[in-house]
Amino acid sequence: MTRMDSVRAATDSAKESVLHAAEVVAPYAGTAKEQAAQYAQEARSRLAPKVSTAARQARVQARAQYVARVAPHVPPRVDA
Repeated sequence: MTRMDSVRAATDSAKESVLHAAEVVAPYAGTAKEQAAQYAQEARSRLAPKVSTAARQARVQARAQYVARVAPHVPPRVDA
C-alpha cells in the first residue's frame, strides 16, 4: 500500500465515522432545537413586558435630565 492509498483509506474511514455520527446525533439535535425554540419563546413572553417598562422609564428619565440640565443652555432654534 502506498502512502497515497493509506491517506485515502484514512480519509474514507473518517468520512464514514462522521456520517455515522451525524446519523446518530440527528434526532437529539432536532429535539434540542425544538426545546431551545420553546425556551426562547417562554423567555420572550416573560421578559418583554419588563423590557418595555424599563425602556419607557429610561426614556422618561432621559427626557427629564435633558429638560433639567441641557435644554436651558441650548438656543431655542437648535432645540427645535
